[in-house]
Parts: sequence; C-alpha cells; structure tokens
Amino acid sequence: SGEASIISDRLRSALISTGIFSVMERNAMETILKEQGFQNSGACDDQSCIVQIGKILTVERIVAGTIGRVGTLYTISLRAIDVQTGNIISSINVDCPNGTIEDVATKTVRDAAEKLAQGSQSEIVARGLSGKTGDVFLATSEVGADIDIDGERWGEKTPCTLKGIPAGDHVFTAKKNGLIGVKKMHLSPDDIVQVFIQLAKPTGSIKIFSDPVGASVLVDNKPITGVTPLKVDSLDMGKHVVVVDKKDFVHEIISVEISPENSSQSFSPTLLPAAYVVIDPRPRADSVNILVSKRDGWESIPPYDTAKVVAGKVFLETSAHAKATKYDTLSLKMGEFLSFRPSLRPNKKAKVQLKVFRLATFGTLTLGGFVGGLMFNSAVKSHTGNANDAYAAYNIATDSTSAERLRNESTDQTKKAKADSIIRNGLYGAGALFVCLFGISIPF
Repeated sequence: SGEASIISDRLRSALISTGIFSVMERNAMETILKEQGFQNSGACDDQSCIVQIGKILTVERIVAGTIGRVGTLYTISLRAIDVQTGNIISSINVDCPNGTIEDVATKTVRDAAEKLAQGSQSEIVARGLSGKTGDVFLATSEVGADIDIDGERWGEKTPCTLKGIPAGDHVFTAKKNGLIGVKKMHLSPDDIVQVFIQLAKPTGSIKIFSDPVGASVLVDNKPITGVTPLKVDSLDMGKHVVVVDKKDFVHEIISVEISPENSSQSFSPTLLPAAYVVIDPRPRADSVNILVSKRDGWESIPPYDTAKVVAGKVFLETSAHAKATKYDTLSLKMGEFLSFRPSLRPNKKAKVQLKVFRLATFGTLTLGGFVGGLMFNSAVKSHTGNANDAYAAYNIATDSTSAERLRNESTDQTKKAKADSIIRNGLYGAGALFVCLFGISIPF
C-alpha cells in the first residue's frame, strides 16, 4: 500500500542516518531482482525467502520487518539477518501507543532504526574483537579475594595477572569474607591494564514512590527521614520489611529482598483512604475475634482498640466465646471515626457443644487417673508382698550367702513399692483434680 511504501522509505532514510548501515536504494533493488528473474507472489515473510533476496542482491545483511496495529497501538518489528549464515543478528520491537500512522512514520520509525543500529553495532564490535585478547593485573584492598569475570569464577586469587582475557567490555567482581567490589572496564587487544578494586560490605537501595505522595516510611521498624518520594540507601543484603503510611490512609507493607544481583529496587504502592473504628462488643468478652473486609481478603483487628480500616463499605464479622457470630455492614468516610457496639447474643448450641466436649474431656482424664491409680496400687501390693516374703526368708536363712541375697531382694522390692506408691498417689490426685476442674468449668 501507499502508507507501507512511505514507511519503508522513511525507515531506509532513518537507517542511513544512524551511520551504521549502507543501504541499497529501492530502485536499484527492484532492478536487480527483475534482471535476475526473481519471482515471488505475495509478501516475502519466510526467512529463507528473505535470505534468497539478500544473496541475489549480494548484500551482507538484509533488514526485514512488519508493522501491526491492535486498537490504538502500532508496533514496528524489525530484524537484521546475516545473508551468508541466515542467522538473525538483531531483532527489535518498538511500540507507538495511542498514536497515529503519522506518528509511526516519523518518530516510531526513527526510534526503531536507532534501536536496530545499537544491536548491530554491538555485534560488529564483538566480531571485530573476536579472537583478540589482552592481560589484566588485578589487585584488591583485601589480599586473597576470589575473582569473577562477567559472572564466571576464575581460579586465581588477588593480587594476580590474568592473561588471555578476551578483548572487549568486562565486569570484574572480587569477593572475600562477605566483602565485595565491582569494576567495569574495556580491554583493548594486546593491551595490559592494572585494575584495583576496593572491597566493601555490599549494600543496596530502594526507591519508594507512593500515591499519594508525602507518606512516611519505616524499614525494619526504623523510621526513615523524609516523606515519599524518597530513596533509602545502605541497606544490608537480605530481607527487609518496608511500611509506607500516611494519615487517613491504610498503610502498605512491602517485603523486599536485596541481593548483589538485585541491589537497586523501586516500588510504587497505592495507599487507600482510611477510616477509624473502635469495635466494642456487648456484652464484653475476654476473647473476641473480629474480621473486617479489606481489598485482598479479610483482616483481624483487636476489640476495644482504635483500628484503621479501608474507607467505604466495610463488612464486619464479630464472634466471641460461646456467643453467636454477628455480621454487620458499615459505611465509613475517609478520616471518619466510628465507635461501634455489636450485640452478641448467647449461642445455645455452642454452649451445649462446649459442655459435651468438657464432659468427655474431663471424664476421660478423670477415669484415666483413677484406673491408672488402681493399676499401680496392685503393683504396690505385689512389690510389698515380695519384700515381706524375702525378709521372712532372710530371718531363717542358715548360710551368709543366701541371707545377703534375700536381704538385697527385700530392699529392692521395698524401693519398687515406694516408687509405685508415689505414681499411684499422683494418678489418684490428678483424677480428683480433674473432677474439681470439671465442676468449676461447667457454669458459663
């Protein structure tokens, strides 16, 4: 179409303007293809077809692309293909949201050409440096640091000379005893460079942009000076809890994990308008469970204390020990303070269920105590009888060896009888205690 032809010509001009590409004129392309008898029906979208055109034109690379539209969003997709290998060297997408075809033909086409040029230039530089190396002498503030080059561990420790490093851009990272240092540098072919890295305790930072602005920030329960938007520096590696709060708005809690790979992070919480409410159930109860609706579920709030909740329509669920659950709907305005007293009626079914549970529990414990006591009482009688028999035999023994054995046996049986009597008395006492507790706990 006419629009596609215009955009194609503008892209051609934009590619030339980058200074990276030498572009063949459209007329020259069409003439060569016609002379070579190239036949193609419809669009040439297949990569093999595009490569075939490139070979006919005897060019090093060929740029192919499409332009699409979804609603008010235009998208230009371009890819640079190596004609000799058929490989895609660079591929980019540039969007033009809420734009017009005129915007695409002017700004978006220019942006796409510049983005494609950046990718192609990186590939050209890398190809030019391919196979060439340099040397680096690396020292650190702490001797004996481990070395990573571009994320890969090298066996040497500082100070050392690293030979045969590929020419190009590199990131050197040194680590020792929890300290870390990073240095970025460019290594030219056949060059030797001295690099010094200062090791320090790794830290990170977070940026907080809130809506609305002017919110206070706490990090790990420590207040931060200033209000949003703000930046918090010198955060240790690991997990942190960030609280963003503002008067008459519900606070937002953010979990953050700072790592060497993700040491700088940004958050933009949206704070919801808040109201203040005190839930004062009647009759008062020692244990009250209150759930209030929030944007991502339910939140438990304490009774009799002022709680900050999301303003608007709030659903309230109030329940107490052996009382019927009460459901209410409150309409709260931003900044409003409301004292609310839900009436909790006794729950007869819950009382009956609780009595049955207590009866079963205390009855089982009481019965267990008395049955256990009876069992150990039998053991006490058995050990006592054995002790008496051994003592009687000891008194009539004629030789010293038998007398000594019988005396020891009598003593041993007596000790076992005493130990079992202590356990028996404890079980009887526990059974009696459970009877008393059961009698006390039945009334509400």
